[in-house]
Amino acid sequence: MVFRIILIGLLSGTFLSTSALASQADDKAVAADPQEKINFSAGKIEYDSDNNLITATGDVTLFQEGKVLKADKVVFNRKTQEVRATGNITIRDNNGNIMFMSETVLKDGLKEGFIRNVRVLFSDDGHLVAREGTRIGGKTIFKQAAYSPCKTCNTDGQREPLWQIKADTITHDENDRVIRYKNVVLEIGGIPILYTPYFSHPDPTVHSASGFLTPEFATSSELGINVTVPYYFTLAPDKDITLAPIFTTKEGVVLAGTYRQ
Repeated sequence: MVFRIILIGLLSGTFLSTSALASQADDKAVAADPQEKINFSAGKIEYDSDNNLITATGDVTLFQEGKVLKADKVVFNRKTQEVRATGNITIRDNNGNIMFMSETVLKDGLKEGFIRNVRVLFSDDGHLVAREGTRIGGKTIFKQAAYSPCKTCNTDGQREPLWQIKADTITHDENDRVIRYKNVVLEIGGIPILYTPYFSHPDPTVHSASGFLTPEFATSSELGINVTVPYYFTLAPDKDITLAPIFTTKEGVVLAGTYRQ
């Protein structure tokens, strides 16, 4: 039988005892706070009145401001409004992107915090991996990161995407709506092809802005393995130009361009 308890008073200031919560260890517990907009369910929920901590364990699901966090264990600090999660962690955002990580500490409605050993699966099937990441003030900074829009092949032995961008840091600035990379290496088939100290492009919410477009990969008998890295310039509402250097294994660098009016 699924037993439900509503812990409105617990998070808003009227406390239930730790023993009362612990008695529901074998049932499915649900907590909600309409004031703090935090809702979660778990196999077991305990409250530590001395340290002002709520500990949820066993198939924990936390809902906050449209985001969904799942983990084996979640500890919520009522004083600092900090959420610490461990074990099989996933976070799904409002856009359908899913983050997997080994450890996270978040606050401010899951908007700011720290994540470790992160993998992001975007709604457009692109993916990003990073050693760690921090989020503060509308910026998400990934360290020792790699991004690729390609689906990872499921063929046995296939470990790398067809092409990917590796960087010391990848920063997504939601305020400026731009993604910036530092110390960038473009790899094709696991082979480094191009290095640049800095690279940036508009994020997916920008439909028309100057910046780098998605690189294109191809092979041909004339050029060999080649990658095109187009840069789009907005000159006016009705004018734009695209410059596209093509890096090839047989002919070096070839420049192409398109002007539209």
